[in-house]
Amino acid sequence: HIDGVFRTVRGPEGRIIEGFSTGGYGAARLGLRHHQLFGAVSMLSAGPLQLDSGDAVRLVPEGGEQVLLDVYGGDQQYFEAQSPWRIAEMEAGSLREGRVVRQIVGDRDETLKHNQNFHRHLDSLQIPHEFRQLPAVSQNLNAVLNSLGEDNWKFYRRALTGLVPPTLTVEPSQRPNILVIFSDDHGWADLGVQGVDADVRTPHLDQLARDGVRFERGYVTAPQCVPSRAALLTGRYQQRFGVEDNNRGPLPLSELTIAERLRPQGYVSGWVGKSHLDIGAAKGLEKSQRILADHMPQHQGFDEYFRGEQRQYYASHDLLGRPLPNAPQVITDNRFRVVVQTEAALSFLDRRASEPERPWFLYLALYAPHVPLESPEPWFSETPEHLPLQRRQALAMIAAMDEGVGRIREKLREQGADRRTLIFFIGDNGAPLGTAWDGSLNEPLAGQKGMLSEGGVRTPFVAAWPGRWPAGAVYSQPVSSLDVAATAAAAAGLRPDPQLDGVDLTPYVTGQRRDAPHERLFWRWGSQSAVLEMPWKLIRLGNRPPLLFDVSTPAGEHRQRNLATEQPEVVSRLDRRLREWAAQLQPAGLSEDASAFSRRHEELFGEHELIAGERGAMPSAVPPREDEAAIQGWIGRNGVLTKTESGLLLEPESEAAGARAFLTNSRLDIPGPVTVVLRIRAVAGGTGPGRITWRTREASFAEHQVSEFRWPEGEE
Repeated sequence: HIDGVFRTVRGPEGRIIEGFSTGGYGAARLGLRHHQLFGAVSMLSAGPLQLDSGDAVRLVPEGGEQVLLDVYGGDQQYFEAQSPWRIAEMEAGSLREGRVVRQIVGDRDETLKHNQNFHRHLDSLQIPHEFRQLPAVSQNLNAVLNSLGEDNWKFYRRALTGLVPPTLTVEPSQRPNILVIFSDDHGWADLGVQGVDADVRTPHLDQLARDGVRFERGYVTAPQCVPSRAALLTGRYQQRFGVEDNNRGPLPLSELTIAERLRPQGYVSGWVGKSHLDIGAAKGLEKSQRILADHMPQHQGFDEYFRGEQRQYYASHDLLGRPLPNAPQVITDNRFRVVVQTEAALSFLDRRASEPERPWFLYLALYAPHVPLESPEPWFSETPEHLPLQRRQALAMIAAMDEGVGRIREKLREQGADRRTLIFFIGDNGAPLGTAWDGSLNEPLAGQKGMLSEGGVRTPFVAAWPGRWPAGAVYSQPVSSLDVAATAAAAAGLRPDPQLDGVDLTPYVTGQRRDAPHERLFWRWGSQSAVLEMPWKLIRLGNRPPLLFDVSTPAGEHRQRNLATEQPEVVSRLDRRLREWAAQLQPAGLSEDASAFSRRHEELFGEHELIAGERGAMPSAVPPREDEAAIQGWIGRNGVLTKTESGLLLEPESEAAGARAFLTNSRLDIPGPVTVVLRIRAVAGGTGPGRITWRTREASFAEHQVSEFRWPEGEE
């Protein structure tokens, strides 16, 4: 029999029959992919040895007639049938009957010897290490579950709950609370403590830096919202599980979030604010219509939640702390979003007062200073009147965030929890500039949101753990948002997990370790890819020759300081490292196409003078003049917009199949009522509905803010 659990599931890779044994032997995990068998064997209660390849051809000899014939040699033969289909059917039937088909016999030492033989055989087959995982032997159930692999950890964690008590390496009273604050489109310049712009006033965030560590080179994993958030919450490069950009969501349920890692250690977890990790990739629908209920925070390990960007929030509790029946319930609150999200965070902290010894984790995703920009009071009136409107609005929204951080830290002091709370404050990506400017600044860094230059992926990054981390420190080595999960897990007493791409920052900031946390950091986003190995940063744009910059100073990222020709050995080494890393991703490799997305990337790099372009960089601190905006304030999306004698011409991109081409103007600020008149000529009339949508200060693209029309028929 199986001393444990097993199940049959159907996933993208086909049918999977999998099992896990809590006894001293093991269970087989089998599956079908591309009409060929791949599998894994669980060993002891130390966790399984997994061989789970996305490319089953690697595991099958030429001709596909045999599958891992005689892996161990002697009488230890696995997957030995000649037909993948026949053995899969045989194993599936046996598992349904509850029998272990392949069992490893002997004691632990003998089993470990078989482990070693198995890996030697895999080495001889040249199967990469990323396709196999060998956990360390341990009797700690947490280590066992952490080693199971992302796609089945959650299932077995629930199935095995209560069978074995967790073994903790940190006493419960020593486990800190963990607060992660993620701002949105917040440029590197916009913390007062950075010393870039005297108009920025963030006294509470500046104090957080004085109480802890300001990371001069804090990086995120993408210059865009969804992938950056996916990496933060999992501690893994998001490309490992396919969340490449904003259109590749949602966050797979198979991935472990920080909340799920901390739960076995007794943590209660809360989510407040923006998600976008639960939005599907379907085109043609508003984001609110693409929310996937089974991917919302409560299905990613969060016990309590107040999920939403503005006005409408999916909540488990109201702002008074009362649990809502049949949660999630939708709460409508039209107040300024940062105020609402701050109050939701304070409400979460108030609910912790009944169990002051129980540690908690709170993810606070503030939706600011992201557009739509607002002029919240009293903060807007306190901004300099001579500045552009967008700049004043961004500064006001950042000041509101800062005040919210101050209120939260004051609450922690009232509760006596301030010295046992680890706090991170990080921006999700750089600020957008040009026609999409949100009023925030990346200076003196080059580039903006949507670029793998410093201005796109290097953001405000501050953390404090009073009494454990030094106060007033400035850390100059590169760190990553990937490090948050590893640092939180270590602080909570969890053993290191090789699945995580980040590192525990504590020994580095306390001086226990003098080396750099990361030898290299990697990026891939659409047609862009990059690798950082201080002081060198190599950037690839599709099939263009690679760029090489010395980023030890902000001025290093400029086309006149591209050192690729002068440093061919550095280029060769970093390019090889980048390609080795990219080979592990989903999908594997680097983009070398010339899609419209790629062309837009090249335009941005030209605008910011990282490559030669038709025009130089736009001034970042000044909104674009009308003749510098797209065309008369209008921007084309999923298409190419040009001006003709008879009007504006929008031609859909062939590469954007399935995505609607549309025009947008984000700079309109006019009192209603408003009448919109369109004069339209369509190449093919009568092919379906068009529509106009709009937003106001009270509502954003809501159901009542849509007007549909039929395209005119006939040649005109």
